[in-house]
Amino acid sequence: MTLFKRLAVLPVAALFGFGALSAGVPAVARAETALSLGKPALELAMGESELMTADGEGLVWQSADERIATVSANGVVEAVGVGETAVTVTDGNGASATFPVYVLEKERTFDDNILISVFWPPTAEYMNAGNGDERWDEQFRLLSDAHIDFLCNVTGRDRQQNIGSTPKQENTKETNLKMAQYAHKYGMRVSVADERFGAAFQSMSSVQIEEIISEYRNVPGVGGYYILDEPPDPMPFADIYEAIKIADPTGYAHLNFLPLNWYIQNADGATGLYRGLPPEEAYKKIVRDWCEANEATGFPQDYIMFDQYPFRYSETTLDLFYQNLNAIREVGLECNVKTALYLQSNRADMQPSGDHATRCPTPAEIRYEAMLALAYGYKQLSYFTWFQPTNRNGEWFYDSIVNDQGTPSETLYEPVKQLNDEIHTLGKTLIRLDSMEVHLNGPLYGGQTEIPADFVVGSMDDVPYTVALLKDRFTGDNYVMLVNNDFGQAMQTSVFLEGIPALRRVSPQTGELVPVEVPADGILSIELEAGDAVLYALPEGMDFTEEQTIDTQEAEAVLGRVQSERGKFKGDALKELDAAAEQLRTAIENGHYTQAYVDGLTERVRTLLAKGGKKGCGAALGGGAGLGVLLAVAAAAALCLIRKKKQPPQGREP
Repeated sequence: MTLFKRLAVLPVAALFGFGALSAGVPAVARAETALSLGKPALELAMGESELMTADGEGLVWQSADERIATVSANGVVEAVGVGETAVTVTDGNGASATFPVYVLEKERTFDDNILISVFWPPTAEYMNAGNGDERWDEQFRLLSDAHIDFLCNVTGRDRQQNIGSTPKQENTKETNLKMAQYAHKYGMRVSVADERFGAAFQSMSSVQIEEIISEYRNVPGVGGYYILDEPPDPMPFADIYEAIKIADPTGYAHLNFLPLNWYIQNADGATGLYRGLPPEEAYKKIVRDWCEANEATGFPQDYIMFDQYPFRYSETTLDLFYQNLNAIREVGLECNVKTALYLQSNRADMQPSGDHATRCPTPAEIRYEAMLALAYGYKQLSYFTWFQPTNRNGEWFYDSIVNDQGTPSETLYEPVKQLNDEIHTLGKTLIRLDSMEVHLNGPLYGGQTEIPADFVVGSMDDVPYTVALLKDRFTGDNYVMLVNNDFGQAMQTSVFLEGIPALRRVSPQTGELVPVEVPADGILSIELEAGDAVLYALPEGMDFTEEQTIDTQEAEAVLGRVQSERGKFKGDALKELDAAAEQLRTAIENGHYTQAYVDGLTERVRTLLAKGGKKGCGAALGGGAGLGVLLAVAAAAALCLIRKKKQPPQGREP
């Protein structure tokens, strides 16, 4: 019997490899007689607990380090301190098993960066045909080296195949646990999809689903569960989603939506519920209903995800791509759910003789897909496909990032690796940003709008690019992202920036904010490689996502005090006061700064005036003359409400 087939009955540290594969917990030697464990290892957040089971009688449980994890007499492991330890269980006959326990500071989430995933991990057919586990280690190392975070396992014909008259189930529980083992080793996660998942869920009760999920919950490397790919109507799976989330609230429950063009081609929609609506509205309603149903259960959807592949042999279908991007963007904002899509990264044929459907995109085209999705606010990008699928009836795949022999593409692997590194670097900022507006310069695809006259970035030519206004949902800071829509060549363009005194570029190499000089005339020159993008941070306190109405009465009064009292300041104190006053004056004249920002500047100037008074500089008003100045300033200022609209400079083309 091979090691792989004995997975369910071996002691975990020897079999699952967590002790040997992860730093901090040594491999545990096998006992002569081994107990079978319900799970190979545990990963828990502080305060979390999990019931472990073993197949013996008279069991005694013991933790190697109770500062990290304790274990009760009936096998409940509780996480009490961050770190790694091991738990041993022994039965009355002396048989035992030991498994590692990893305790994290907080629950695992995907909220700290853009999630980079793959749809189609290395096939079990390829992985299990090698000598030992060399192929497993090699392929998961290739994934990790390319900065992949998550593997979406999938039920399918190449995962469960018939060899002759003997069924060969490759997508077994053992396979899924082994995927989790290697994902954990290389710092990734995987979604589970054994032969009981997918459409088979529909014949199960919620209790049965919860029991299956409990087999994988808190196993290191497990990050979620596969529900189904592309159901025309997802609502029959709402109860399945809820059952999965009840069993494992932190697990990513994966369901992918059909592209919008499916509903355009099938105008009646998936069910009678959506008939009579225009296809795009029916599509958005289907997605919205799914999100609202999940929200009502107390378990909001993790991602709204779709696939739409623009690079076809006969044409490049950017109209559908943009239309789908924007439809999901709008629903995501409305429902407060993160959005995700697949990046086309291989060639697909519908006939083995070469009835081509999609072609393999170039590295610049893949970069364009990714950067465009980021500009539209997407938080998960998934490569379809990473590994080349095999044995697919009616579908033939070629030129994947890794082919069916496990060899990385000489054309795609290294560029994708670099792109992913940049996405993760920019992602530390982008993960917080909502895409509030998106406009196109040059050709308008998929019903997208041209750049408005009063937009933060003004068009000055016909160079094709996409520009998005994004907003930090926590701080309110604004960003602008510009994508070169030409994925065949570099671009040079100029844009007009109305009332923006400075910019900072988010470096894709370091993530740091790099100052960008804005010329006095407000015209900024931009150069981008084919399909590439640039992300700019606007000055703190500026908000172009809504019209600003500012009450400047207090600010004007404080500026009046500066005029009357600045003669009492000297040296550095005078320089500091003048700089703060000028910053405040610029802000209230600009018209795009928020009330909170203006109020903060006002308080800063007021504090400097008071600070000067404590030093004997006469910052506090004294006598009738001082009061008269204040009253005069107040009378002149009264209540000033600024509603400032941008106008292009004279001579600029609209």
